[in-house]
Amino acid sequence: MTTRSAPPPPALGRRTALKTLAGGAAALALPVLAQVGYPSKPLRMVIGFSAGGPTDVVARIVGARLGPLLGQPVVVDNKPGANAVLAADAVAKAPADGHTLLYNTSSFALSAALSPKLPYEPAQLRGVTLTAAAPTVLIVHPSFPAHSVQEFIEAVRQAPDRYNYGSAGNGTITHVIPVQLLQANGLRATHIPYKGSAPALVDLAGGQIQFAVDAMSSALPFIRDGRVRALAVTSAQRLPALPDVPTVTERWMPGYEASAWQGLMVHAQTPAPIVARLHQAMADVLANEGVRKQLAELGTDTVTSTPEAYDRYVRQEIARWTQVAKDARLQVA
Repeated sequence: MTTRSAPPPPALGRRTALKTLAGGAAALALPVLAQVGYPSKPLRMVIGFSAGGPTDVVARIVGARLGPLLGQPVVVDNKPGANAVLAADAVAKAPADGHTLLYNTSSFALSAALSPKLPYEPAQLRGVTLTAAAPTVLIVHPSFPAHSVQEFIEAVRQAPDRYNYGSAGNGTITHVIPVQLLQANGLRATHIPYKGSAPALVDLAGGQIQFAVDAMSSALPFIRDGRVRALAVTSAQRLPALPDVPTVTERWMPGYEASAWQGLMVHAQTPAPIVARLHQAMADVLANEGVRKQLAELGTDTVTSTPEAYDRYVRQEIARWTQVAKDARLQVA
């Protein structure tokens, strides 16, 4: 079974995937900057997950650099819940003036694939750029009776439905990945959804739940402090940050790879010159060595794309996850 949860579009690289933007797009952006008169007030960056989670951490790094480049502060607005649907809906209903941004994740595609009814249409939002991709890691409470993938499988197999696993919410990548891993091996455990990764990790460290699959950017501090134990990563190769932790593909499911991607979106009716201004500023943010170093320390790859490539990628992800949901009989009300 091969699963790729966040491969960048074909035009993009994988690790160290920051590429020089297409010359045409960059050239198009330059002459419009003086005409835009944007931004004229602080920007609001809406995030569909709680403060301290993997999305929030990366978004704040990006926002802190983006504000000075645009000459206006970027204010982070956390709207956790409903697999980031609340955040996407807020931006879809905001004025199309580029002052309200959606810092979104793979949950945008997952919600479209898993939710029979959304309060907005995905087409009401358009991409600015991909920003990051983070592999996920299977982690357990230190008391869990397993120190390897094989021991984990055996422990769960011997006690169906006994163990609880947490996620950042119903239908998130941190929910769908463990569902795939468990179902592929005939295992059963109880899913406990949270409003973001941060509270799920706190409960895992406290022993209220027994295991989870989470993004490296949020799980790594817990792993390093010994509050949780890492059993496997979902990247294609072992990670420099956790060189002794095997991949799922080498110890569990050959060919398996998954990661959580992130990006920036705005209202679909946002004027093209404003999107171009945002895109150029974000390209500068993502090319910054300090930003790339911060993200790398979190186990997160820096990626980028044109707005058009990001829109295509989102459509492809929605189609792919729709098929995964159908195969796994997953649905989120």
